[in-house]
Amino acid sequence: MEFISLLTGEESRFDSKQVRLWEAAVLDGAEKTRVHIAQYDKEALLGRHPTNLWQLFMVIEGSGWVAGEDNVLHAISAGEAVVWHPGEEHKSGSATGMSVLILSSTNDPRQNAA
Repeated sequence: MEFISLLTGEESRFDSKQVRLWEAAVLDGAEKTRVHIAQYDKEALLGRHPTNLWQLFMVIEGSGWVAGEDNVLHAISAGEAVVWHPGEEHKSGSATGMSVLILSSTNDPRQNAA
């Protein structure tokens, strides 16, 4: 077993506030994959921006909201997930706090979904 340090920091781009990201994995071969854990505090916002890759956004604790191209807010809570397509503008936030797993990949994450 080996303990490792993960890159972490407050997200400040896109007028974001109260969101901390941990970079858990980066794989840059022919296929790209990135894994982040995000902690949304109370009144958090990850501002509107495009995704470069397919992006799976899964809430693992708490609740909040997400919005895609249409900019309509949709409630989301623990155990629920959304997928954004490459280039899709999106944003997310939480009034009460939530923890999120974010998987970005060149591959559509729904391909192997049950």
